[in-house]
Amino acid sequence: MDAANPDYDTAVRAAFDRQPFMGFIGARVGAVAPGRVELRLPFHEGVGQNHGFFHGGVIGALADVAGGFAGFSLMPPNSSVLTAEYKLSILAPGLGEELIARGEVLRAGKTLITTEIKVYVRRDGQEHMCAIALQTLRGRTGGAEVQF
Repeated sequence: MDAANPDYDTAVRAAFDRQPFMGFIGARVGAVAPGRVELRLPFHEGVGQNHGFFHGGVIGALADVAGGFAGFSLMPPNSSVLTAEYKLSILAPGLGEELIARGEVLRAGKTLITTEIKVYVRRDGQEHMCAIALQTLRGRTGGAEVQF
């Protein structure tokens, strides 16, 4: 896939840094390529649930943002994306040291972008898939301000 912004990597990382919730939970950007973004989140008490797993809401949030930035990586400068919907299936408990969400664009249309996000948990040096999501984004060009 081709990025409409030649500086997509910088744009993705700068926009991610403006995400207060991602900073609050300690997530960071890993690999970035046109149509693909990886996010990583080390486990800590603030992102866990009562059994010691990553909280399902955190798994969903990381998946949503990874898919969103995968779509955003293809957008031209001065653009934005918003999630229209996503469906998350948690396949296994998020038990491990780090959560890794890898978003990939499946199709980028004129207005709607479809992504798939696979979420893994790293445990004992191995990655284990714990969730998968399918997402629809709405792309908007010509400014980052949101209008409904």
